[in-house]
Amino acid sequence: MTTAMLTAAGRLEGTPEHRRSSTGTDWATGCIAVPLPGDDSDTVVQRFQLVGFGKKAAELARHRDGDHVSVTGELRVRRWLQHGDERRELQLVVRQIIGPRSVSRGRRSETNETRKRPLKDNPAVAGMVALAGNSN
Repeated sequence: MTTAMLTAAGRLEGTPEHRRSSTGTDWATGCIAVPLPGDDSDTVVQRFQLVGFGKKAAELARHRDGDHVSVTGELRVRRWLQHGDERRELQLVVRQIIGPRSVSRGRRSETNETRKRPLKDNPAVAGMVALAGNSN
C-alpha cells in the first residue's frame, strides 16, 4: 500500500471532538478547509477530515473553530455505504499540528538562558559596559 503524506494549511471548521474508545484509546476528529487556486482565478475550498490518536488527539482537541492551523499527516480515502450509496471523504491522519494553541516542546537555547541571567552576570552586558566606560 502506498502512503501519501500531505501538509495542509487552512482554517478549522467546527471545534474538534475528543473521544475515548472502549479500549481506552484517545482519538479526536475535526475538519480543515484549505483554499486552493482554481480555474479562472477562482478559489476552490478543499475539506479534509482530520483524525488524531493518542497525544495527537489531545493536540488536535486543543484547537477551536476558525483557528488557522497547519497539519501534516497521512492522506487516506475513507469509504462507507449510506442508504446504499458509496460515500468517500479525504481523511488526514494527524502526525503534526501547528496552530495558535500548539505547545512547543523545543529545547532551551543558550540565548534564552543568557536572557534569564541578572544583567551584572551577563557577559554580553559586561562587555558593553566595559566598552561604554572606555569611550571617554
